[in-house]
Amino acid sequence: MKGTEPFLDHAFALARRRPDSVPSGLPFGMETAVLAQWRSSRASAKSDIGMLRIFRWTAILACLVAVAGGAWKLDDIARISHRLDPETRIVDSAFLAGLDQ
Repeated sequence: MKGTEPFLDHAFALARRRPDSVPSGLPFGMETAVLAQWRSSRASAKSDIGMLRIFRWTAILACLVAVAGGAWKLDDIARISHRLDPETRIVDSAFLAGLDQ
């Protein structure tokens, strides 16, 4: 144990010479500066709201077209989902087996 004592003394001496730790909190007024920057950026982003509105209405229109297309082809969809003839069932099972791999 005598061999480790000089190393420990040296480590403790280095630890005592270490500078004070940096405070973990933000500097005074930093929150106010960040909020002011955020508010000014929101005021300048008012011009982008028109583009966002166009995108929103485009997405709604796309959903309506998809629902209308599904309703228009409901008979075809029902016919495909109720295929009970043996040949089609064999092909469907082969497709499903291939998808599981």
